Amino acid sequence: MRSTFYGLEIAKTGLFISQNQLDVTGHNISNVDTPGYTRQRLATSAIPAGSQNAYIAVDKRGTSGRGVETICVEQLRNPFLDYQYRNENSTTTKWQTKEQYFEYVEALFNNELDSIETSSGISAIFSEFYNSLHELEKAPADQGVRKNVQQSAIKMTQSMNTYYDRLIDQQNTLNESVRITTNEINDIAKSIASLNEQIYGYELSGAKANDLRDQRNTLLDTLSGLINIETSEDINGQLIVQVNGRNLVRHASYKQFAVAENKPNPVDGGETMLYGVYWADQNGNPTTSEVDPQNGALKGYLDIRDGNTKDNVGIPYVMQQLNALCQKITDDFNSVHEKGYTTPNGAETDSRTGIKFFAQEYNADGTKVAVTAKNFRISDDIMNDVFNIAASDMPVSTGGDNEQKGNGKIALQMCELISKQNSSGNADNVDSAYRQFLSEISIALEHMHDTADAQSIMKSHLSLQRQSISNVSLDEEMTNVVRYGHAYNAASRLISAIDEELDNLINKMGLVGRA
Repeated sequence: MRSTFYGLEIAKTGLFISQNQLDVTGHNISNVDTPGYTRQRLATSAIPAGSQNAYIAVDKRGTSGRGVETICVEQLRNPFLDYQYRNENSTTTKWQTKEQYFEYVEALFNNELDSIETSSGISAIFSEFYNSLHELEKAPADQGVRKNVQQSAIKMTQSMNTYYDRLIDQQNTLNESVRITTNEINDIAKSIASLNEQIYGYELSGAKANDLRDQRNTLLDTLSGLINIETSEDINGQLIVQVNGRNLVRHASYKQFAVAENKPNPVDGGETMLYGVYWADQNGNPTTSEVDPQNGALKGYLDIRDGNTKDNVGIPYVMQQLNALCQKITDDFNSVHEKGYTTPNGAETDSRTGIKFFAQEYNADGTKVAVTAKNFRISDDIMNDVFNIAASDMPVSTGGDNEQKGNGKIALQMCELISKQNSSGNADNVDSAYRQFLSEISIALEHMHDTADAQSIMKSHLSLQRQSISNVSLDEEMTNVVRYGHAYNAASRLISAIDEELDNLINKMGLVGRA
């Protein structure tokens, strides 16, 4: 025979569960705009028939279960989507970082993809120099024309010097970003370890620390944008965060990174040093074990700061190409100019030859010192006297006949350096070298842009998938309010019905037929 109060106990569990479900729904609605919040749901289970409770002990045959009980308040998350999202986030952030900082490099050489004669920017400066040489070819004896050649050449070399300085400034910015990002990673690792300890302590009771887990998941998402990570839980449910297979966080313990200014700068051959990122010892000092990020913003900063190959284009590679262009201009123009003859001026009575137009230094052993965008300049001879510009291919005598006054053939040959071809008929000139330099910058940026866009699409797709599971939908929650409200009312009505039955049983039963 069933217990008299069996139905009341069943209805009571339904009433309490409905209250809890409304509480969880209210918590979801309250956090609809909270960043990182994960939708929660009350997990329940039916209570089977039979109990040691004396008040509701029954014969199991032909009886119902004993109502419903709460298992836990669970989060609606998909761990596999979290794993995929964080992998894509690391890759996406790397390419977006590279794109962002390389756009600055491209902006330095903006409007440069036309030929030197028609484009603006540095190309216009080149064009001004070449045009001044054309004028010199027409009027080689004119001091004003010579002054114009000198000034346009100075303007060109100073532009290259400025580009060098700006690229170095950008590299220094990236170098500082490496240090700042390393500190951010350390701070996040410390915070995750602290949350791990709080979560573990809270969940020892069997409850779920959902809101603390939301904080931790938000930090893991942020960390994945800075460096590639792998996350897992051990058999005790304790979180492990690894970088390249090495523990960064293991439950409440964590490791740190440290920077050391000991990486030779590829731009200047190691004259200056850049930050390297290393695993730190217990005192926070860098060890010899270098961190080698594969993705994330840190990898993006390092790639643009250090990249010096065609497959990994960064500021050093751009600088290499710019230096090569300056060396080519120096070699090509000097090889022609040295064949020409200066115009005697003042105390000088003889026309000189073998004069360099652009400065070329030599080492003690006679080898050339490389011309770079940093040291690119006109020679002292040209700087000190414009009449040292060797425009003529024959000696010049200001007191002789017209033939001895020289000509502008060397100036013309220097003009032709813009469009000369090699023995195979292919372009081998300053214009083609410069356009090749610009083309490589454009191709590199386009590759970064396309890859970043493709990765962003993948990341957005996974983010939408995560949101469809974990984000709060007000429409769905309002439906649940109505649903759980009806369940609460139904449980209340059931209690009222049982109360009426008990009233009949206790107060009215056996009264029929009494006097």
